[in-house]
Amino acid sequence: MTAEEIAPWADECAAFHGRFAPLVARSDSRDHAAQDLRGWRSPVERKKTWQMAEAVGDAIPDGLQRLLSRSPWDAEDARDLLQPFILDEFGDPEGIAVIDETGLLKKGTHAVGVKRQ
Repeated sequence: MTAEEIAPWADECAAFHGRFAPLVARSDSRDHAAQDLRGWRSPVERKKTWQMAEAVGDAIPDGLQRLLSRSPWDAEDARDLLQPFILDEFGDPEGIAVIDETGLLKKGTHAVGVKRQ
């Protein structure tokens, strides 16, 4: 991504990252968490670590993969930080939250599970 593409939302992304950075103990992992956020905002169609790493300027996805697979963090602490953020940003006294984890429609015909069940 170019600096021009990042600029419109860089401050908000930094503030969001700052809210959750204390959950990640190592500074290099915190840096990869910031890259991960930028990767999710990138225009790449498939949000796999290879494509996201390339979108944020890394030649290989090792840092993002290490963040996802080996960096210790507490899911309950993350939940406790995320809930007030969501209420602040999206909350409405008359609203309800609905979580739909149906996933993305898989493409292709040869891999197991590519058809919706």
